[in-house]
Amino acid sequence: MLQSQCTKYYLTGRQNLITLNMNIRNLIVIFLIMALTLLFCERETEGVGRQIEDRAPDQRIENFTLVESIKGNIEWRLFADYADIYEKKKVGKAVNITIEFYKEGERSSTLTADWGTIDLGSHDMVAYSNVVVVASDGTKLETSKLRWDAFDKHIRSDEKVRFTKKESVIYGIGFESDPDLNNFITSRMVGHLTDEEVSIYTEEEE
Repeated sequence: MLQSQCTKYYLTGRQNLITLNMNIRNLIVIFLIMALTLLFCERETEGVGRQIEDRAPDQRIENFTLVESIKGNIEWRLFADYADIYEKKKVGKAVNITIEFYKEGERSSTLTADWGTIDLGSHDMVAYSNVVVVASDGTKLETSKLRWDAFDKHIRSDEKVRFTKKESVIYGIGFESDPDLNNFITSRMVGHLTDEEVSIYTEEEE
């Protein structure tokens, strides 16, 4: 009788020991999962932080102004609400820009755009979104993107363009011109509107 009770007690204790071991293993697994999750989240946060840090400007200048002059003669003036400066890339990003171009001391045209980038070394510029150039004689150019080449002092684009001079309107794709719009050349004319007629050009006609 005593032997039977001892045997029963031994079996019960062994079952408890097995249950205890299983609980410990479960706790270890849960702990490892939590540790790995926290480590992953931490690394992910660090990665996002690095991306934000990489994109963050080195300096922001409010009421930004930049002037280009040669031998004391002003070539152009740029005004913006603000500009973010990226010193490593030597690039500035300006918002709500206005550029005044000058010829022989007189303002020849004005460019406006939602934003633009400036190469702080070469002074090449790219204007983006709602780009409008108005010359002193009222000639107007409208496009979505425009480049200013500081070397040859020309403006260019590969985008759709609308060119208005007096009563004539030219629609094209791509153009090149001096900033006062006196020598406008479109890469491909797609339409021409005057008081007397409307001309639409197709690729076959070209």
